[in-house]
Formats: sequence, structure tokens, C-alpha cells
Amino acid sequence: GAQVLGPAAFIIPLAVALSTFGAANGSCFSGCRLAYVAAREHHLPEVLSYVHIKKYTPLPSVIFSTLMAILLIIPGNIFSLIDFFSFTAWLFYGATMACVLILRKTRPNDPRPDLKGALVWSSADPSTGG
Repeated sequence: GAQVLGPAAFIIPLAVALSTFGAANGSCFSGCRLAYVAAREHHLPEVLSYVHIKKYTPLPSVIFSTLMAILLIIPGNIFSLIDFFSFTAWLFYGATMACVLILRKTRPNDPRPDLKGALVWSSADPSTGG
């Protein structure tokens, strides 16, 4: 990179660091909001649905998410954390797919959203690579 970019070679690592920080920031906000909404819908303890009086932020869910993150970091092995996350994510993907199949079989006449317009078809020919 230094040969091509010359003195501007520091821009790439800086952009990667800023992008990583932005992604982590978005994950923190969305994770806390998920806990807040789940508590509001009675899927988690009610205390997580409380909001700060002046700032209107879901402070208990922020604290809960922070404590959960600290608990996951304690082992100190990033690879075990990655393995745990990957296994859990694929477990829930599989459970979701199983639920869809089971519900389609046991409740075929229930109303379902129309997703025909959501599919995007590509006209690219896979045999030519383009």
C-alpha cells in the first residue's frame, strides 16, 4: 500500500479503524434498544424497559448490555467468543427456519405477508462469472 499511495498510506488503516468504531457504535445502540423493546413487550424483565427521566434513554438496558459484554469478555479468548457467537447465531437461524416450516405445515391457512415483491432476481449468467 505504501508504494501505491505514498504519503497517504495512513488513510487506509485510519478508515478501517473509523469504520470498525462506527460498526461497534451501531451495534451498541441497537443491542441496547433490542433489550429495551423485548422488555417492553414482556419478553425480558420489566426493569429493562425503564427509561431515564431526563435523557429518555433506556439506561437499565444499556447497563444490562454492558454487563453481558463484560461477562463475555472475561474468558479473554477472542476465538472462544467468536465460536460461541457463530454457534449461537446459526442455532437461531436453524430454529427460525424450522419454525417457518412447522408453521407452514400446521397452520397453512394463517395469513402471511406477501413477499413476492421483495425478491430481487439477477440476470447475470453464473457460468460466465458475470
